[in-house]
Amino acid sequence: MKHFAEAVIAIASVQTRKSRNRFFREYDRWTDRLLRLALIDLEERQDLRRHIAGAYLATLM
Repeated sequence: MKHFAEAVIAIASVQTRKSRNRFFREYDRWTDRLLRLALIDLEERQDLRRHIAGAYLATLM
């Protein structure tokens, strides 16, 4: 999952705060749909978001 998170950040244009917030809103909609369909559980969703946020922070440093 860590590599997936890094790949998502690499292809997403999150240069500004507005685009970053839009990206995370779209991500939340996507994972919420997966959660409702029981394709992932809540722990997996939170873990993936944690990895994506960590990868995003790493790109800022």
